[in-house]
Amino acid sequence: MVERADAVVIGAGLGGLAAAVTLAGQGRRTVVLEQHTDPGGYATSFQRGPYRFDPSLHALNGLAPGGGVDAMYQALGIADRVRLHRLDPLYVLRGGGPEIIGYDDAFRYESQLLRAFPEQAEGIRAYLDYALAVYRDGRRLQEDMAAGRAPAAAEEMARHYPAMVRVSAETWEQMMMRHVAE
Repeated sequence: MVERADAVVIGAGLGGLAAAVTLAGQGRRTVVLEQHTDPGGYATSFQRGPYRFDPSLHALNGLAPGGGVDAMYQALGIADRVRLHRLDPLYVLRGGGPEIIGYDDAFRYESQLLRAFPEQAEGIRAYLDYALAVYRDGRRLQEDMAAGRAPAAAEEMARHYPAMVRVSAETWEQMMMRHVAE
């Protein structure tokens, strides 16, 4: 006999998995339904012949010690069961052009990109400056929420966290095209 779940989470991307862990941590019987063979959405990889592909559009370096997500693990009561390790380099891209190494350090990564694409120097710097602003706003919001001082009104959110609010209404392509040429 199958027990009835208190909560059902459909689509086990990172958000779904986080929701399921949070509910389970509150003592709820939780069932996760995922259409793929592996939970995690874009946080999975797949193999084609000798090549491994990572379809994620972002790095999860916030999971490393001091990255911000470790505080959530503390709140969930699972920090003692998870070992966090900083990932560096984040990725290596090998294709038809120059090899690109995505270093954890934004300025080292910027230097790598500038060597590979010197004609795009201004756009690369502008994009990475913006990406760092989005990260800063996200971390600031996280700390403000934890301290109970995050604004509720959309106008205040836009004033306090402008880069994060702007990027939330864009696709990755739109954000990139504002900074670098095709």
